[in-house]
Amino acid sequence: MEAPASWARTRSAGTWTAHPLPGRRLESRQVGFAGGHLLERGRLFVIIALGETVMTTGTALTAAPYEPMTLLTSGVALSGTVALFWLFFSRSERVVRHFQRTEDPMRAARTGVISLMASVAGLIVVAVADERVIAHPMEHAGITTNLLLFGGPALYLVPQAWHGATLFDDLLWSRLLALSALVIGCAVTTTAPAYLSAVIAAAIVVALAVFEELRPAGDARATPVPSDPLVAERN
Repeated sequence: MEAPASWARTRSAGTWTAHPLPGRRLESRQVGFAGGHLLERGRLFVIIALGETVMTTGTALTAAPYEPMTLLTSGVALSGTVALFWLFFSRSERVVRHFQRTEDPMRAARTGVISLMASVAGLIVVAVADERVIAHPMEHAGITTNLLLFGGPALYLVPQAWHGATLFDDLLWSRLLALSALVIGCAVTTTAPAYLSAVIAAAIVVALAVFEELRPAGDARATPVPSDPLVAERN
């Protein structure tokens, strides 16, 4: 039974990667694929990761001393998590519409799942950072804590920005600005108390969420990117 199982795994991997071998290239546009179904399943992982992030904050809150600083850092952590949630789901209907209309659902699903899994990794980093700050809010942030505090949201936002650019050729400048702010914040607050670094990181994410919510829905002007360059040239 091992040989058929190995063959099935190899076949599935080959189909998923479009057989990137000489003479074995498979045009994903020619393959029937339930991309929307896969996207829905991938989003469940993000929802679970968001829930675990909130649970981590709650666990750290109950383990820390009951004092104003604990309430402050817990509130900051929760605000940042809610903002990340909003950034992911607020304009998701645009991606759903693309999956419903695209001629290449396999390509859209492949890039979507890659971005989703990378975003889940970012949420894990965010959860670890929040736990550290709640437990030790007055300690100097240092390089490690700052990389977690600012790197987690960055790891969460980068794949989503890449996914939007891949599907719609629409790289939002607001997200690039937020990523730049996260990098600068990480660099200049290494000697600051951990709670202050957490406040700055959360403020950047919340500001981005507010800006994108107030931003007109005119981003629909961006058109999906053709999956086949030859098609784009003919059009």
